[in-house]
This record gives sequence, C-alpha cells and structure tokens, in this order.
Amino acid sequence: MGEIRRSGKVISSDVSVVVKVEIVHLLNKKGDLDNGKFDRLARVISGLRNMGIRVVVVSSGAIYLGSRISGIRPYNLTVQQALAAIGQVRLMELYQQFFGEYNQMVAQILITADVTNDPVRNRNACNTLNNLLSRGVIPVVNENDALSTEDIVLDDNYYLVLRVAGLIRPRFIVVHTASPGKYLIIWGEEKNEYGMEQETHVAMRIGMLKDDLPAGPVFFPSRLPEF
Repeated sequence: MGEIRRSGKVISSDVSVVVKVEIVHLLNKKGDLDNGKFDRLARVISGLRNMGIRVVVVSSGAIYLGSRISGIRPYNLTVQQALAAIGQVRLMELYQQFFGEYNQMVAQILITADVTNDPVRNRNACNTLNNLLSRGVIPVVNENDALSTEDIVLDDNYYLVLRVAGLIRPRFIVVHTASPGKYLIIWGEEKNEYGMEQETHVAMRIGMLKDDLPAGPVFFPSRLPEF
C-alpha cells in the first residue's frame, strides 16, 4: 500500500472517495452553466487524483442540460426521461472538456437501482469501476434516467451515491456544496453500513479542499467522531 505525505500526515494512495456533484452548484445566478465553477471542480478532483486518491464522481445534470439544449420544459416524468437521454451526451462532453484540461481521463457509467439487488449486475459494476480506478480513470456515474426513475422522483442522487459506495467501499463521501470551495466530507463505516440516519450522525465538516490541491494541507482521517 503506497502512502503520500501532506503536512506531516499520511494519506494512503489507494484510498477511494465518492464525490457527489449537483448541477445546481455549477450554475450562475442566471441559471446558466458557470465554466469557472466547473473548472474549479475539475481542479479539485484532479488534485485528489494527483495525490493517488481514487475518485468516483456521482453527477446530476442530464435532465437540466437536455432541457437547455432542446428548449423543452421537464414537465412530467416521461419528458424528463427523454431529456435525460439528450442531456447525458452533453454532460459527458463537459466532463471530458474540463477534466481533459488537467490531463484526466473520465468514463461514463450509467446504473440503475437494481444493480445492488442483482448479484451478476452488482459484480459486473463493481469490476468495471475498480478496473477503471486501477487505471487512473475517473468514472462519472449517473442513474440511467432514460430507463430508471428512482432518482428523478426523489430529485436527488443521494441513494445513487450510496449504491456506488456499496460497490467500491470508499473511505469517504465528499459532497460538493454551494459554498465556494467547500466540500462536506462524510465518513462511512468500511463494512458498507451506509444509511441516511447513520450518516447524519457521523457526518462532520472537516475542512475546505481549495483549488491549490495537491499542495495544500489535506488529511483524510480514518475515523470521524460522532456528534
């Protein structure tokens, strides 16, 4: 197991992190995509990768982008699914564009809720994610909204984040927040015991990941205290 030192702290170079990104935090006040915010996100995550940390991004945005491209309002579930199919292409183009500026390769992974229930699909998804991570690729995961509706109905990718966490067993879940440069870092049991109530109690804001990574002092503790 490799180790990287930052400010006297030791970070395991095979640590996996899931980063939850909501498209609303990448928009300006007019509701348009803010290139500066997307670039900042790419810098932060690329900094983590350059530190040897394996990163999976769980991103929303397909429906929003599909609506902006087509001019169609997402007024019902069926239309939202169609817009997701349109917008997913543009979403990945954006990730390729901004992350490519930092020499990072991204990959698209679309999953549905049953990936955690079907043993074969679960194993395949797990193998694919881990293979990509082992090669330094950043998987960008979204629910397959064109076929699945769970996260559309919930209007949140939270459960998708937990499904991904169940596949790769990350050390942390990092939530990209609306506050400039701030990320909420959530610690979960490594035994894959992730849950809404549990994470509410063990979640703790431990600092800011600024855009000067990897030079800045960053340390991911193996355990966070409960409130």
